[in-house]
Amino acid sequence: MNINKAAPSYFYLPLLSLLILIIFSFAPGEVFAFSVNYIDNDSGGAGGLNVDISAAAEAKARAVRAADFFDSFAKHAASSYTKQAPGQAELKSRGRIDANGKFRYDVRGDVLNFYTRNLASSQYEQITADCVRTGKNCYIYKARGVEVAESYLDRLVKEFDENIYPVNTANFGFEWKPGIDNDNHITLLLLDIKDGMEHTNAYVAGYFFAGDEFSRAQVPHSNEREMMYLDVVQGGFNDEQNFKRFCRTISHEFQHAIHWHHDDKEMTWLNEMLSEYSAFINNYGHPGQINAFFKMPDTSLIAWRGDRGLQNYGAIYMFGYYLVRTVVAVYSKNDPGALQKFTKALVANKQRGIASVISTLSQLGINKNFKDIYLDWLTANAINNQAVSKRFGYDKYMTARLPVKRNVHGALPVSSVSGTLDAYGGLYAVFSVDPQYLKDANNGAAVAISGVAQGGYAFKIAVERTDDMGGNQLIGRLLKIKIDGSYSGDDFIIGPDNNYTFTVPAFPLEYKTLVFIFGIISSETLAEKRPTYKFNYCFVPISSSARYMVSAYKRLKSETGVSAEALNAAYEALSSDIIASLKTQKGAAEFDEMLKTLPEGEKIDVMNVIKEVKTRPAYKKLQDAEYK
Repeated sequence: MNINKAAPSYFYLPLLSLLILIIFSFAPGEVFAFSVNYIDNDSGGAGGLNVDISAAAEAKARAVRAADFFDSFAKHAASSYTKQAPGQAELKSRGRIDANGKFRYDVRGDVLNFYTRNLASSQYEQITADCVRTGKNCYIYKARGVEVAESYLDRLVKEFDENIYPVNTANFGFEWKPGIDNDNHITLLLLDIKDGMEHTNAYVAGYFFAGDEFSRAQVPHSNEREMMYLDVVQGGFNDEQNFKRFCRTISHEFQHAIHWHHDDKEMTWLNEMLSEYSAFINNYGHPGQINAFFKMPDTSLIAWRGDRGLQNYGAIYMFGYYLVRTVVAVYSKNDPGALQKFTKALVANKQRGIASVISTLSQLGINKNFKDIYLDWLTANAINNQAVSKRFGYDKYMTARLPVKRNVHGALPVSSVSGTLDAYGGLYAVFSVDPQYLKDANNGAAVAISGVAQGGYAFKIAVERTDDMGGNQLIGRLLKIKIDGSYSGDDFIIGPDNNYTFTVPAFPLEYKTLVFIFGIISSETLAEKRPTYKFNYCFVPISSSARYMVSAYKRLKSETGVSAEALNAAYEALSSDIIASLKTQKGAAEFDEMLKTLPEGEKIDVMNVIKEVKTRPAYKKLQDAEYK
C-alpha cells in the first residue's frame, strides 16, 4: 500500500508500502502491497524532510497495515491458491475473446466495473471506471467522479511506457506475462481510495493486490488482471512535484507486482527495500524517510515495527542503496550492468531475506557474510567517508547524511548511559576532545569538554541477551581519529554474554576522537519476534580498575601507527597509575584479587607487566619523590 506524506521539494515518497494483509476481514489469500504517504508541513529544505508525525496519524496508519499478519498469511496463500494462466474457454467467458476467436485488447472508451476495497469500512465495493488511455505497456482507467487533467494522462502513459516499465523490468525482471488475463498490459486504476484518513495527515496512495492474479473461482473479488490501484484525490497531481511523487508510487508498487511473480514468500523488509530502491533508479530521488531513520538509527533493518513506519522505510532504503551502490558497485568497479544483474537475481532468488542477499552476492563472486556487510553499513552511516575505506561510505548521490541520534560526550568520565537498540539497528557513541567534531556530531550544538585524564579510558558495554537457542550477539567497531585527522580502527569479537570492555590507552594523547559503533545480530525470526534490547555503557579512566590498567598496558604493545612520543607518554601515564594504585591498600588488594582469579599463564603476564613498569622512568620519578 502506498501512504504518501506530502512534503517540501522533491522528496515525495511512498511510505508504508508493504505486502500485507489488511487486518479487518479479508478472506484468506488476499495479499496487498501498500504505500502510505504522510503529509508533512515542515519547511524541510534541500537536505530532506523533517518527518515528525503526529501520534494520531501514526496510529491511523498502523490500523490499516496489520503487518503482524503478513508472513503467516503469505505462506498460507502461496500454498492454498494456484497460479494458473487462463484457457480459451475461460477467456471467452470473461469477454477477452470475441465471436471471431480473436483476443480483444482494451481500447479507449471501454467501461468496466472494478472491485475495490473500502479500507475504512473493511468492505468490498464495485466502482465504474472508463479506459481513458492505452499505451504500449499499460491501460489507464479512471473511476467516475474523480478528475485528472488530460495533459497529465498523456504524460502518465509516456512515463510508464518509456521510464517506469523499462527501468523496473531491466532491474527486477518481468511481471507475470501474459498473466491471469493473457494480456501484457498493466492496468493503472485511478480512483479515490477510501482509507478513512481524511482527517489525518496521511492517506493511502496506492496498492498492488495479489488476489487479482488469481481467478474469481479462487478469489471472488479478483479483477483478474495485473493492475495497481492509485489514489488521485488526496494523492492528486497538478504540478511537476506531485507528478513525480505519484510516479514514485507506481514504480514502488510495480516492483511488488514483479516480486510477487518471482517470489511470493519474500520477507517484508527485503521486498520493501527493492520497491524503495526502484524510485531512485527511476530518477525520483531519495525518500524523505531517511531523515526519520537517522533520527532513530537504532531502528531494526529486519523487524517491521508497528510504531516506526517512517524509520522502517528509511532503514531499508539506506541499506538497499548501500548494498547495491557500495557493496556491489565496489566489487564490479561501478559497472551498471552488474548492479542490474544483482537486483534482478535478488528478486528471482527463492531464498528469503538475509539468505537471499548472501546467495545472490555469491552468484556475482562476492563472498561476504551478512554480519560484515551490516557492520560496514553501520560504519558508512557513522562517517560516510569513502576516503577512509570504500566500504565506509555512499556514492556521490548520497552525501551529507549522518545519524542525528548519537550519544556525544565531551565531559568525562561517563558513568552510565542506558537506552534501547534494535537487532540490526545501530548504536553510536562518540567521545572527543575536538570541539568542532563534537559540535558537528551533536547536530551543530556545542558540547563542553571537561574532566579529561591523560592515562587513557576504558569503554564497557552490556546488552541484554535472550535465552533462545542462538540468541542475539553484540558486534562492534571502534574508529579512532588521530590528531592529524587520519583514521584507524578495531573490530570487536564479543563473547556470548554480550558484555565487552575495550581500553584505549592512547586517548587523548594520540587519538582526539573515538567513535564506537555497535549492532546486534540474530536470526531473522528472533529479530521480528523480539527486535528491541536494553543496553548500558560507561567510559571511565583506565586507572579506575586493575584489570583495565593491565589490559591497556598489554594493548599498547600491539598499537600500530601511534607516534613514538604518544606511545611513550601513554606508557608513562599507565605506569604512574599502576604504581600509584599498588601503593594504596585498596589498589594492592584489587591486584591481589585479580591474580587469584587468573589462569597461571595470565598471572605470569600480570607479574611481567608490574616488573616492566618498575623499569619505567615513571617509577624512578616516584621513588625519587618519596625519597625527597
